[in-house]
Amino acid sequence: MKIKVTQKLSPAEAALQRINAASEAALAELRRQYPQYEIDTWPQQEAEARAWQTDNNAHTPTLDGIAARRGIAFDELVRRVIANAEAYRPIVTDVIGKRQRLEDQIRAAVDAGDAEAIRAISWPEEVS
Repeated sequence: MKIKVTQKLSPAEAALQRINAASEAALAELRRQYPQYEIDTWPQQEAEARAWQTDNNAHTPTLDGIAARRGIAFDELVRRVIANAEAYRPIVTDVIGKRQRLEDQIRAAVDAGDAEAIRAISWPEEVS
């Protein structure tokens, strides 16, 4: 039999947990269209695509493999990777900025000793 030990979170820890969960949820719909292992390669795909744009002799093993297996022209894959990266960036940076702003508010409320303010911090309802 397993005994689950739960530790009570401080108001600040609970608030941070809430905003982290909300920030994940804000991106979940977009990200659930892709398996995690593919998402994990996005930075590498973008780096290779941008390197290839600068120098057509750049080493691009990730994109080479994807293009070959997908049966798509390499330059078309590069175009799509960059377009996707440029579309995703403003969405994810908006969420990151909101999350970090709320984290700053939590820290300020902790420093001020304002537990009520900490409990009142929540993810904004609007979606940008």
